[in-house]
Amino acid sequence: MRRHRICVFACLLVSSTALAQFPARGQPDPGFNGGRPRLVATTTGGEDQGFAVVRLSSTRFAVADVRKSQHNDAIVVVDTTPEAATVFDVAFTPVDEVEQLTAIAAAGSRVLLGGSVALDGTRNAATLQMREIGTGAIPGFVDRGTLIDQPANPAQPALYTNALAAEDIGNGQTRIWQAVTSYTPDYVCSSAVLHRLDHAAGAFTERFSVDLSARLARFCVDMTIALREPRPATDPVRSLIIAGTCADSLVGTRYTCLTRVLDDGTGLRVDMTYGNQGLASYGPFPGVDVAASDMTLDAAGNVVGAILRTDTQGNVTPIVVRFRPDGVLDGSFANGGTYGVNTGPTVTATASGISVAANGILQIAGTSDGPTGVRPYVTYYDPVTRASQFARTEFTPNEPDYVFAGYIGIVGLPAGGALAVGAANTGLEAGHTMITRLAGDRQTVDLLEYHHAAFDHYFVTGIVDEMRKLDDGTFAGWQRTGESFAALPVAATGALDVCRFFSTTFAPKSSHFYTPIPSECQSLKGGQVWGYEGLVFALQLPDNVGRCPPGTAALFRLYNNGQGGAPNHRYTVSEAERAAQAAQGWIGEGTGTPPVFACVPA
Repeated sequence: MRRHRICVFACLLVSSTALAQFPARGQPDPGFNGGRPRLVATTTGGEDQGFAVVRLSSTRFAVADVRKSQHNDAIVVVDTTPEAATVFDVAFTPVDEVEQLTAIAAAGSRVLLGGSVALDGTRNAATLQMREIGTGAIPGFVDRGTLIDQPANPAQPALYTNALAAEDIGNGQTRIWQAVTSYTPDYVCSSAVLHRLDHAAGAFTERFSVDLSARLARFCVDMTIALREPRPATDPVRSLIIAGTCADSLVGTRYTCLTRVLDDGTGLRVDMTYGNQGLASYGPFPGVDVAASDMTLDAAGNVVGAILRTDTQGNVTPIVVRFRPDGVLDGSFANGGTYGVNTGPTVTATASGISVAANGILQIAGTSDGPTGVRPYVTYYDPVTRASQFARTEFTPNEPDYVFAGYIGIVGLPAGGALAVGAANTGLEAGHTMITRLAGDRQTVDLLEYHHAAFDHYFVTGIVDEMRKLDDGTFAGWQRTGESFAALPVAATGALDVCRFFSTTFAPKSSHFYTPIPSECQSLKGGQVWGYEGLVFALQLPDNVGRCPPGTAALFRLYNNGQGGAPNHRYTVSEAERAAQAAQGWIGEGTGTPPVFACVPA
C-alpha cells in the first residue's frame, strides 16, 4: 500500500496562523463564508427559510427548510469545516400531494422529520420519516422509512407532527417520541397525543402512546417542543418535557404550558408531581397571549424558553422564562422568573430560538427593526451576573438589499460560538435560507477525525486543505469517523501550543503524534524516529487529578500499545469512544481516572 506524507511544514505554518483580528461575540465568524451570512437557495424564484437546526456532530448540522412556493420542503446539511451546504428534497412517499415539514430531531447521524401531508381537500395526515445523513465527506440522504398517520375521526380531519425527540441506542436502533396534534375542520387545536416508537432495519414500530389532552385539561399541542432530559444510561426511565399551548376560556387568552412525560419502557405516563398536578404554566394573563417559540435545558436541568407576549393591540414583546426541574417558575432567574430580552434600540422584535452555551450564558436569536431595516440579532444573557449583550447582524453594500432578514433557530458551538439559521428576503415572496456562524468568546480550530481501516490507525487534523485531500482520496485509505472537536489556535492565551510529528519508521505504516507538553516535544525533536512538522493548534492542560477549567471539556489520548506493529494515538472527547478503545487494549494517557490528556473548548 502506498504511503503518503500528510502535510509538510510549510503547509502547517500557513494553515495554523491565527487570524489577526477576531470579531466580537455575536458577529459573523470570519472562518465561515468569509465572515458573512451564507444564503442558500433551495428553490428557484420563490421563498424559503430555515426554521430549525439540529446538531449531527460538532461540525455538521441539519437545517429544516420551509419552501412557501413548492409542494415539498427541504433539508440543508451544513458542514462548518470544511465548509459546505447540501440541499435535499423532503418527499413523504408514496403520497404526492402538498407536504409540510414541521419538526426535526437528530439521533447520531440520522434525522427524524415530522410534518403533514394533504390527502385531499379536507384531510391531512401526520408524517414521520427517517433519513440517514452519514458521516462521510459527501452527506447522504438515505431513506430509512416513512410512517403516515391518517385521521380516523371526521371531527378531527387534520393531523400534524408538531414535535419530535429521539435517542440513538446503538446497533442502528432509535427510540422516538412523536407529538401529534389533531385539528378540527376550521383548524382549531383539538387534542395532542404523544407516541413512543422504535425504529430498526428501516421500519417504525409503535410501542405505546398517551393522550395529553385527556390527562391535562386545556392542554393542546398547537406549537410543541419536546426535550429529552438527561438521565444515566443505567436508568431505564426516560423523561421528556413537552411544551404546548393552553387555552383559558374565562380569560380568553392562550398561554404557554409544559408537562413531563415518563417512559419506563412499558408505557407513557404524565408525571403528576411536575408543576401543579402535572402542568407547569406561564399565564394566563388577561388580554395577553403568550406563546413559546423555542425551549431548551440548561446544565442544571432548568427549562429556559423564548416566549412572545402579544397584547390586544398586536404589540409583541420577547421574553425568556425559566422553570426549575420540578416545573415551578424559577423566581431567582432575572426578574422573578422572566427576562425581558435586550433587543437594542428597536421598536419591535421577536425571539424565535434559544440555546445555552457551556458557560451557562443564554443565546437568544430573533429579528429586530432598526435604522437599516428588519435584521437578525442574537442577545447573550448571563443568568448569574444578569449582564446582557445585543449583537445585530448587518449586511454590506455588496450584498443584496434585503427587505427583511431574521434568525429563527440557533445551536451553540464551542467557546460560546453559535450557528444561527433563518431567512433573508429581497421581496415579500422572494428569499433564501440564511445560515451564519457567529463568533464566540474566543477563536477556535475545528479538528476532524479519520480512520485508516487497513492500518487501524486514527488521525485528526485542523487543516482544511488536508481534510479535502483525505476526503477526495489524494491520501488514500482514510475515511471520516464522524468524530470531531475544537481546539484553540496557535499562540492562544492560557494554552500551550501543540507540536506535530510524523514518522515512517514503521513502514509500510506511518503515524502522526501530537503533544502540547514542552518536555515531550523537545525530547521527540532530539530523536531519530519522529520528524517535527510544526505547531498546529493549542490546548489547555488539566490539573493533577484530571479536572479541566470551566468552559472546557476533557480530551482523551489513547495509545494502541504498538498493536499491529506501529504506534498510533487516538484523540477524542467522547467518553463512549474512550471506553471502547480502552476495552480493545488501548492505554489512556494523562492525569486522573480515567486519564485526561488535555482540555478543549466546550
